[in-house]
Amino acid sequence: LGGNTGACPDVGELVLYAGIGQACTSNADCPVGTCEADGRCHTVTRLDTGWTGLAHNADINDRVVTRAFLDCPNSGPVCGQCNVVGIDPSTGSCRCANNIRTVCDEPFVADADDCAGAVCDCYLGAPFPLSSGGTPACVVNRFARDVTGTTNVDQGSSEITANLRAKVYLGALTTEPCTPCGGKCSNDASAFCNQNQDCPGGTCVLDPEPGDGVRGGFCTTGDSEGQTCDPTGYNSSFPAYLTSEGPSGGWYSLDCLPDTGKNISGQGLVVNLTQTTGTSELAANNSCGGASPDLNCPCLLCSGDTSVPCNSDAECSTMLGSCSLAASKKCTGNTDCSNFNAGNCSSIGRCQLATSIRCTANTDCSSVSVGTCNPSTCTAKGAGEWPQPNGCTDLLCTDIGGGEGECTIGPDPTYCDAVVKANGDGILGCSVDEDCTAASVGVDAGLCALQQRAKCFLDPIVATGTADPETPIGVATFCLPPTSNAGINIVAGLPGPGRITSQTTAATFCSSDN
Repeated sequence: LGGNTGACPDVGELVLYAGIGQACTSNADCPVGTCEADGRCHTVTRLDTGWTGLAHNADINDRVVTRAFLDCPNSGPVCGQCNVVGIDPSTGSCRCANNIRTVCDEPFVADADDCAGAVCDCYLGAPFPLSSGGTPACVVNRFARDVTGTTNVDQGSSEITANLRAKVYLGALTTEPCTPCGGKCSNDASAFCNQNQDCPGGTCVLDPEPGDGVRGGFCTTGDSEGQTCDPTGYNSSFPAYLTSEGPSGGWYSLDCLPDTGKNISGQGLVVNLTQTTGTSELAANNSCGGASPDLNCPCLLCSGDTSVPCNSDAECSTMLGSCSLAASKKCTGNTDCSNFNAGNCSSIGRCQLATSIRCTANTDCSSVSVGTCNPSTCTAKGAGEWPQPNGCTDLLCTDIGGGEGECTIGPDPTYCDAVVKANGDGILGCSVDEDCTAASVGVDAGLCALQQRAKCFLDPIVATGTADPETPIGVATFCLPPTSNAGINIVAGLPGPGRITSQTTAATFCSSDN
C-alpha cells in the first residue's frame, strides 16, 4: 500500500464541501468557508453543466471524503512533489460490481474474498441530486480507472486526473431526484423520514454517526426502500421542502441507489477531467454546426464514437475520428439515413470519421486522421442535438465577474416561489400561479413569482483554483456527452461543457498509523 519510497506521508485525504453545507452559528462551526445569515456554511463550490445555462449554479453533496495513496520523495519537514498512485478504499466507497451494498478493498480488479471474483468498483461519493428546468436527475459517479496525478503536500498544489463514468437516472420527483438515506419516525416505526417535518407529532431518528461504516439509517424511497444504509454525503437542497417548514436537505448513500429502470446513460457518461489548483480552461474551438455552422462551441463529440465528448481533435484518437459530433455511416439512399436520424444521403464524398470534411481521395482524409474517403455517407449529426454557444436570447452573454456569465436580455424562466434550492434558485418551473398548486405539483408551492435570469458560459470557459496545504480549492473544466433522454439533453444543453469549483480540506497520513 502507498508509495514505493517508504516515506511518510503515503496517504492523502480530501474532503469536498458543498457550496451551501451544514448548519452553523458562527464561522468556527465551518471547516471551510463562512457561516452566513441563513445559518449554513457557505463555500465557493459550484457546478455548471451544459450550454443552455439552466443547469448552472448547481451544488454537490457536502462532506464527501476521498483518499488516495501517495508516493512522496521525503518524510519531511519538506515532503516534496508526490505522485498520486491510486485510490485508498478505506473510505468504504469501493463496492462490488455484482452487489453495490458489499464493500470491497481491491480497487479495479477481481476481488475474490469480498466480491466472489467480481470487480471491485470505486465511486466518487454517494449519489447526488440535480434538478434543472423542472427536470430531475440523480447522478452516480464511478471511477472508470484509478486516479493519477501529482500533489505537492507542502504547498497544497495538485493536478489529479479522474476518468469518471457518470450514471444518470431520471429523478422520481422534481423535489426529490435521488433516494435519500434517512431514518424512521419516533412515533411510527413503519414511517420513513428525512427530516422532522416528515413525522407530525414526532421526530425523525437518523443515523447518529454518518460515514462510520455502520448502517444506522434507512433508504426512504424507490427499489431500495427500507434497506439499511450508512449516510456519507449531505445535500442542502434535496429533498426540497416548503420554505415555510424550514431548511431543505437530506443524506445520501451508495447503499441507496436510484431505480435501475430509470437509468438513461447505459454504463455511464464518459467524463474525463483533471482537477487542478491552478487554472483550467476550455475555448470554443469547434464549429457548432447544425443551424449555426458559423458559430463556435467548446464541446462536441468524437465522430468515430459519439459517446466520447471532446474539446479538440487531439482528444479523439485516430479510431475515434475528429471532434465534429457527426458520426459516419455509408448509405445508398435516404432511408439508410432516416432510420438513424442522420439527415439525407449526400453524393458528395465525405471523410469516413468526419462527415463535415469533403474529400476526393483518401489522402484528403488521412492527412487529418479521419479515416478513408467514402463515395457516399449520411450527412449525420451523430448522437445528441447540435449545440449552441449558449441558450441566451440573441446569444448575448454578459460577463458578471469571477468568470461567470449571465444572459444579457433573457430568457428569464419563472418558478414557484415557496420551494427553492438552498441558494435560492427555483426548482418547480411555472407559467401561471395554477402551476404551483397541489393539484399540479403535489404541494402548495406558492406563487409563480420567482423570475431568474438564465446563466451562460463565457468564451473561454475558465476556472481558477487555489493552492493551500490545508484548504485547497480544486477546479476542472470538461466536456459532457448526451444522455439517452432528449428532455434532459434539451434542458441542460448536452452535449456541452461543464465546470466545477470544489472547496476542500486536505490532510496527509502514514498508512502505518492513520
